[in-house]
Amino acid sequence: MNACCHQSGAKSLSVAGWIVPAVLLALMPKCPACLAAYIAAGTGLGLSLSTAAHLQTSLLILCASSLSYLVVKLLLTFIFKAKNEKHPRGVSHIPASIGTVSARERPSR
Repeated sequence: MNACCHQSGAKSLSVAGWIVPAVLLALMPKCPACLAAYIAAGTGLGLSLSTAAHLQTSLLILCASSLSYLVVKLLLTFIFKAKNEKHPRGVSHIPASIGTVSARERPSR
């Protein structure tokens, strides 16, 4: 496999990291009874309302924290890239005009 295949796989995984929690939050039912009914219809497992309420709260916290982590990670990546583009390694970021003083700007003694 070449580097291109690895990059596309990593990109797909990154996109899935954003899509899965967002879709889960969008499709999550508002009431625990509906969540219990969806789980029962999809898996055949019956849940009590208190278990469904705890599951709903846990899923909301998990999705929100996962999206928060991804936002912070994205912001740090942008900040790091912007910092490296402004000051490439080995190049001074001090303008040349600061180091030179013209005869008019020199203080008289």
